[in-house]
Amino acid sequence: ELNIFKPIMVKKLNKKLLLAIFISLPIIFLCSNLKANQLNNEIQGWDYTQFRAPDGAVLYGYYYAGGFQAVILAHDSAYNAESWHSNLGQALADEGFSVLMINFRGYGGSTGFDKPYDLYQDIIGAVNFLRNRNAVNVSIVGAGLGASYSLRATLEAEGDKKADYLVLMSPPHLRGVENLDKPVLFITTEEESRHDTVLNYYENTKAEKSIMILPGGAMGQGVLIGPDGRKNTNKIVEYLKEKQDISDIYDFIKGLTPFLRSEPEALAGPQPSAPSQNPVDSMTIDEDGNYQRGEDENVRIY
Repeated sequence: ELNIFKPIMVKKLNKKLLLAIFISLPIIFLCSNLKANQLNNEIQGWDYTQFRAPDGAVLYGYYYAGGFQAVILAHDSAYNAESWHSNLGQALADEGFSVLMINFRGYGGSTGFDKPYDLYQDIIGAVNFLRNRNAVNVSIVGAGLGASYSLRATLEAEGDKKADYLVLMSPPHLRGVENLDKPVLFITTEEESRHDTVLNYYENTKAEKSIMILPGGAMGQGVLIGPDGRKNTNKIVEYLKEKQDISDIYDFIKGLTPFLRSEPEALAGPQPSAPSQNPVDSMTIDEDGNYQRGEDENVRIY
């Protein structure tokens, strides 16, 4: 009887043990994921922050509190907010800019992906977030998908919810670019598939404009990584420093709000730099649509 009884008891115990393990595994997995997410949301010196789009979507991103000159980094479809940090994000922060690296709805915990065509509202919400933190000038650097929605946000927004400068990297679609009334820098590479498209957008833009043509075939945020990543990052930083010059007295007075921070670093903001040593060629377009050396000083060939 004992020989018969023992195997039965062992089988019952094994079933209970397996059931307990089966129930506890998802809990252990969930806790480990939560801990991993907490670690992933921590970037030293940056605040993991929350803000809202005009349509109520709750958005998340990383904010670095610098000076009155602020930059929004809007990622491409295959990237997220964190993808900017090791290149352009930290480079701008090191120069004293306030920087907001956003996660579009559907990325990094941001809600509202049931309205994917409203991503432009995420940009408007980001501009509003920075204005509420005393940003005098707000630039948007958008790559790919982020470039398309950065333009739409600037066209749709009103008043101080509109950005002051745009940097559009390898934009796939720019409906209404001819209606833009803010300074814009287009960025493309010589061999990327969108090269001709970006040149066409540049030609159709009536606002103050520049175009940066980089060597190679990388697209969008891809130009910020690899052997030339640091060099290309520095070129974009230099452009933004030239545009957002805190020495302009009007901008300085505009920044004196009742909530003005008193720290000297906040007052200083990014300082004007010496002229860039990057080679700049003046170009024009010939009858075949190709860029040739000429009088267009806004076309920078590197």
